[in-house]
Amino acid sequence: MVEHMFNTLVYKNLHNFVSRVTQDIIFHELQQVGIISTNNSTCGYTLRVTHGLPCACELKQLINIYGSIPLKFIHVH
Repeated sequence: MVEHMFNTLVYKNLHNFVSRVTQDIIFHELQQVGIISTNNSTCGYTLRVTHGLPCACELKQLINIYGSIPLKFIHVH
């Protein structure tokens, strides 16, 4: 069962492979994309280091390139 806010093309590769908590973390990080842009110095890669998930600057690049978040960019744990 997919929650309504995760029923977009951005999350299509993550359904049934990552938890709802992970999708929620990514959702909140995606909201930061407009603020942070692709400037790595303001992003800091915090989410990548602490959770193994793409941070805001990475998410923007991934969506621009792939149109969604590929599963290979999510850490296995």
